[in-house]
Amino acid sequence: MPETLTDEQMIEYKLTPFAVKTFTVNRLWNDNKIRNLGFETKYSLADAVETAVKDLIGRNLY
Repeated sequence: MPETLTDEQMIEYKLTPFAVKTFTVNRLWNDNKIRNLGFETKYSLADAVETAVKDLIGRNLY
């Protein structure tokens, strides 16, 4: 999804500004609490950081 959408696109896709920001910003979460409850996450924190850094480097190439 592009980082910038027109108002018409946001209406067409039924997105709020919050949703667009959520989908276009890298976020890292401390998942210790849910892991302690027995939930197994698919990716590790190291995986998330590596992916976020690669994404940020890629964005700076354009």
